[in-house]
Amino acid sequence: MPGWAHLCRERSGEGALGLRPFGERATGAEGEALESIGDAHLTLGIRMDPQFAVYAWAATMEFAEAAKAAVAKSGVNGLTRRSLLTDGIPTLTTFDAGGMIGTTNSPQSILSPCFVLMQLKDGKYVRETPAKKGTLDCNPKNAVSIKADDIDN
Repeated sequence: MPGWAHLCRERSGEGALGLRPFGERATGAEGEALESIGDAHLTLGIRMDPQFAVYAWAATMEFAEAAKAAVAKSGVNGLTRRSLLTDGIPTLTTFDAGGMIGTTNSPQSILSPCFVLMQLKDGKYVRETPAKKGTLDCNPKNAVSIKADDIDN
């Protein structure tokens, strides 16, 4: 049983993730980061879902990508708040953290419809859908808008 499965032992048997599951090796730094995050949570005894650490890692990668775009346009000393907002962030229209998460479009605030449904069986997560490892279900119909009035009058 993968070490990270212990983190979910007392939780319900199903869950939808917006990222590739731990244990599905990716290539490059992103794959190493995904495995390291899961292992670190287990080693440190942290009792929380490591997916939040993945989202934090992805946010850091997104910032770095925007900063690189701003520097490419404005030069090495041109990274300012203004250049990050005007030259960097607008380039993030197809960000996926190296395939760790579903593609998002941050400048237009478009979230990813991507997910994978997992079920905990005999102490380890098993893919339910999509069945192919290393993939996410990114059908645009997965995204549903909900209108809600969060302020009671």
